[in-house]
Amino acid sequence: MANDKTRLVFIRKNDNYSEQTSANVSVNNRFQVSLHADNYTVVNSCVGTNQLSAHATGFKNNNLLADKQDYELTGGQTYFFYISMNEQGQSTLEQITPESALPLLANKRYQSHQISRVVPNCPLPIAVIQPITPPPVVEVQTPALMEKMTIDLEVLFETDKAIVRPDYYSKVTEVADFMKQYPNTVVTIEGHTDSRGKDAYNQALSQRRVNAVKEVLMTQFGVAADRLSAIGYGESQPRASNDTVDGRQLNRRVVAVVEERVRN
Repeated sequence: MANDKTRLVFIRKNDNYSEQTSANVSVNNRFQVSLHADNYTVVNSCVGTNQLSAHATGFKNNNLLADKQDYELTGGQTYFFYISMNEQGQSTLEQITPESALPLLANKRYQSHQISRVVPNCPLPIAVIQPITPPPVVEVQTPALMEKMTIDLEVLFETDKAIVRPDYYSKVTEVADFMKQYPNTVVTIEGHTDSRGKDAYNQALSQRRVNAVKEVLMTQFGVAADRLSAIGYGESQPRASNDTVDGRQLNRRVVAVVEERVRN
């Protein structure tokens, strides 16, 4: 790693409150990822003073500096931070040693939908006056997405409603920004419900909801219609048991699957 960069590894404890208290991790007042329980993610930043915070998604106040802590970071180093949430959504962020971090990482899942927005705080390089020469012609390569990405939108709907409320636009913004970063990608918005209600009703409800998210991406964020598709799966693809309240809550979800467009 370059001497003017530093790497931050955030590790989330398996504290069983991931659905209501996703940890909004920020670096220097810039959102990084909503880190779920038992996951970890990696962020690159610059040397010097870094303001780090982990704030519960459930508070919905977008205060990225809540409970922030200042760390003086050295270039070329990797730092490890352990995050835990209690039942009330109060967060704890603590720096740990590499030796104590390695056993924790061995059993954690890497959260792949990190959207990095860190504004580098590296010092500007010293200007050196050079003779002016014509720049070489460089063909700009459009960045390609090497593997499929899944972004949990965490968009909640009112009962029997299919309207995306503006307070959930921040999660939809992540998808729009990611598509701008990778202009050859397409997105499939997938909607799921729990098993309450009839199959046909749940199928239609999930389709109306993903159509609503698709409409927001087109009208509010300018994403082209040919880059979007929306599929409602109803109750057919649960990721937890529908026999419990927590399980049904996990099953009511909207995700965006981003992948490179197939060229003929």
